[in-house]
Amino acid sequence: MDAERKRLITNLWPDKLLYGSVTLAIVGITGIVWALLVDAGEIRYGGLAPDLLVRYPAEVTLLGSGGAVALAAFALARRSTPWGFLGALLGVVAMGFLGLGAALSLVAAAFFLMSLREGEERNPATVRLTADLWPDKSLAAALLSGVNGFLTLAWGAVLAMNLVTLDRLGASQALVGAGAGLLGLLALAAAAMLYRQRGAWLAVVTAVAIFAVFPFVVVGPLLTAGTLVLVGLAMREREFEDPARSRARAAP
Repeated sequence: MDAERKRLITNLWPDKLLYGSVTLAIVGITGIVWALLVDAGEIRYGGLAPDLLVRYPAEVTLLGSGGAVALAAFALARRSTPWGFLGALLGVVAMGFLGLGAALSLVAAAFFLMSLREGEERNPATVRLTADLWPDKSLAAALLSGVNGFLTLAWGAVLAMNLVTLDRLGASQALVGAGAGLLGLLALAAAAMLYRQRGAWLAVVTAVAIFAVFPFVVVGPLLTAGTLVLVGLAMREREFEDPARSRARAAP
């Protein structure tokens, strides 16, 4: 990372608030879908699943996750971290997706804390910054690809370890879990490249592969669609074509 880009990330771009809000929204949507699938009997817990998670009330997961989504939207729209911290608390309480939602909520809270430390809410230049002046689309796509990769990798591990059971997979469940893990790692690699305005096509191919091969992965289709849309918008705004252009235009 060159010095100029690091300066923009630290002093100008509201990237931490963006990351925290989007992560929290994904946590909330994941928790809602997971609770609905478990309540409908589409997903059954395996014998190795912790008793706390098996007995955790689905109503708490639904309400907490819904609140997390709403507060994430408030935090991003108003560029206000207090809403984000409250949403992260609800995300922890919701305990969606075998408790991984709580872990991602803590990650979102860490992003909000970094945003607070960098003064993203108070910096007049940051407040005036418009979407066309910084590579927000590729950065958001990086986050979606990263979370998609994390969830797909985690889902693969859950299947391989028999923490949940999907009857339609039968004896192939462990193999499917290994495949999901591989695609999850590719999505994480794509996220690292997108963060630097690189690897657009790797992100597209990986997202489509996750959707095509593992459409049952929680919120996978939504994350795939979001990644594709954001990569397309970033291409249209030429964030990948000339990343230095965005940095130069964003410089105060």
